[in-house]
Amino acid sequence: MEITIKQTQQYPLTIGSNIALDQLLVLTADKTYFIAIDKRVHHFYAEKLSPLLLGAADTLIIESEEYYKNQETIDAIHTMLNTNRATRSSLILAIGGGIVGDIVGFAAGTYMRGIPFIQVPTTLLSQVDSSIGSKVAINAFGAKNNIGMFYSPSAVIIDLAFLETLTTRIFKEGLVELMKHGFIADVSIIELLEKNLNTQALRMNPLLLEKLIRQSLEVKKSFVEQDFFDTGLRHMLNFGHTFAHALEMSSKTKLYHGECVAIGMLVSTQLSGDTMTFQRVKKVLEQYDCLRQLEDADLTKMIHDKKRTDTIINEITLPVIGMPSIVPYTLADLSAQFEIIYAQLQADVSIHICTQQFVFEPVTLKGTITNPPSKSYAHRYLIAAALANTPTILTGITERSDDIAITEQALGALGCSTLYDPATSTITITPGAIDPRSIPSVHMGESGTSLRLLLPVLIAVKQKVHITGEHNLPARPLDTFFTNFTEVTFTKDAAPFNLPLQCEGQIVARTYEIPGNISSQFISGLLFTLPLLDKPSKIIMTSVLQSLPYVQMTLEVLADFGIIIEHTSDFSIFTIPGLQTYRSQGSYAIETDYSARGFFAVAQSFGKHKIEILPPVGKTTQGDALVLSCIANKTHHVNLMDIPDTAPILSILFSQSGGVMEHTDRLKYKESDRLAAISDFLTTMEISHTCSNDILNIEKGIIHGGVFDTYKDHRITMSLIIASTIAQSSFTLNEVKSSTKSYKNFIADYEKLGGFVDEK
Repeated sequence: MEITIKQTQQYPLTIGSNIALDQLLVLTADKTYFIAIDKRVHHFYAEKLSPLLLGAADTLIIESEEYYKNQETIDAIHTMLNTNRATRSSLILAIGGGIVGDIVGFAAGTYMRGIPFIQVPTTLLSQVDSSIGSKVAINAFGAKNNIGMFYSPSAVIIDLAFLETLTTRIFKEGLVELMKHGFIADVSIIELLEKNLNTQALRMNPLLLEKLIRQSLEVKKSFVEQDFFDTGLRHMLNFGHTFAHALEMSSKTKLYHGECVAIGMLVSTQLSGDTMTFQRVKKVLEQYDCLRQLEDADLTKMIHDKKRTDTIINEITLPVIGMPSIVPYTLADLSAQFEIIYAQLQADVSIHICTQQFVFEPVTLKGTITNPPSKSYAHRYLIAAALANTPTILTGITERSDDIAITEQALGALGCSTLYDPATSTITITPGAIDPRSIPSVHMGESGTSLRLLLPVLIAVKQKVHITGEHNLPARPLDTFFTNFTEVTFTKDAAPFNLPLQCEGQIVARTYEIPGNISSQFISGLLFTLPLLDKPSKIIMTSVLQSLPYVQMTLEVLADFGIIIEHTSDFSIFTIPGLQTYRSQGSYAIETDYSARGFFAVAQSFGKHKIEILPPVGKTTQGDALVLSCIANKTHHVNLMDIPDTAPILSILFSQSGGVMEHTDRLKYKESDRLAAISDFLTTMEISHTCSNDILNIEKGIIHGGVFDTYKDHRITMSLIIASTIAQSSFTLNEVKSSTKSYKNFIADYEKLGGFVDEK
């Protein structure tokens, strides 16, 4: 099928399956061309598109999130074009969903007053909606698409093969826009959908899907040709979008665009007052499971709607399917109507709660991945660099986990600036002057590591500081700080939670007596702080120091910055001279993370997968490297005293071999109660185990599928995903984002190896 769009500039639209590469190679022949491609699309299709990627003058990989639909991303594209001396005869390809199309179209239209671009929409939403229409825009000033223009592509190539790797949820949001075209102009689209069973059945019927996409494109084409500049008739395409834009912005991306449009269409249909039409719209949306949780809309967002005339909002209603109308409302009237309809929808419509379920099927993993940098080392080098006398560059930062980003942000309270450059895998830390008058509020996110390492440093340097956190962090114990820093006044803003926390006072040079079973990060925080004080200090361990490898790591980093700390051979006494200066050597290489490496190493041990992890294993002091020893030596008995973070993935390893872990009580005070979480998921997997007297005994068994709670604990999440690869049936997880806390690219690496995450 080939459609010629008739407007101020004609351009061809070609639709088919597995056509993108051949079409693009023809269109780019003998041209200087650039590529801007969605990160996920690049991940799945880089090999297939390699002839195209190799021929490009430069390629920019774009994060397909509304957050990145901004001027910064436009600047990145313009910089790429300018650096490579692009001219008006150069060409840029936009390969991705609607966000990529919007960004690249706007960048192309504003570079040298316009260079040609080719749009290759890869989501169902972009294929049936933004691929035709020539609207390109970015978000600004808290509103959606409010800086934009009309700028047409040179060509549009719709390749249905790209839809195969869409998650169910993303596929359904595109289906909503397809339904919209049926509701406003082509009832036969709705009739075809009503005859089909559900979303899964539609995805398994490519002929029907292609027919629906073609019909949807014809609807969009008709409106655009008749009213290219959106001055009247084309407004009908905004059916459902007034409320959708408000919902989308107020939900802070919890709801996708199509999901918001689905709710918006129900609201607008109810405004029309026709019960039969409303019931039919509602039934089709429910049939395809397109309705999700309603969020309270910030109706002030509606004043930014581009259809408004002063305080009048032109709402598209639907009295009859196929016959939309434009009805003007004052903002006050529309807000009042929304409150009424909102209550009705809550009572009458079965809205599915947006639980973000993620499904993992058993799979064979194969390929090569790059292990991330050590989070533990990176934290410590960042803090030491912030306290140093000159700038420092950390190398080997191939990715930046959420925890590391939190530490970087917190260092701003010390007058320090950091710059992460993914192109060179470096972080540059520049110490700065500290404003003694400011009382910083430092947000620690969910990072217990950042909090425990930095809190003593912040108090020592600032004397006054306000600490906040989120998720489980406010509930995690801080008694060690309260009992040891008696010269500091701690005020809990939301008692009994420990955060938000007001801290005022001074850390003093003296002897600190500390039990060895408290967090090693508290001791490390003291070791960073005490050298800054005016007198010598001493730390005496009143019992055997646990998690010793992490304290040794801190001592190693401090020595690299010229800090002298003496200790006894058994690490029971530390002597710290005062008035020391952190001296940077300029550059430090961060070694690979053995805790992260353990996850895919355990997967490899199953015998089913063929995974190469780069760089190769080397010499390390990281305690969590014990996981690799357990695999190599077929160890079945582990003491967790020094390596509690390995427990979740070791439990998966032992589910296939049998094994025992000691000192499990330490697991109760992590991002979750990890001991309870491990027992919970082993029970769901039907793996026999017992837990008593500080010992977890796991019997060898067969892993079964089920529904699992990750407790938003990154190590639980990643362990479950590894286990899913050899399960008897699918795993359903309530979230996966927590994995980015310590391993930013874990999901991307899993998918690179052949895994697939289906978001329902």
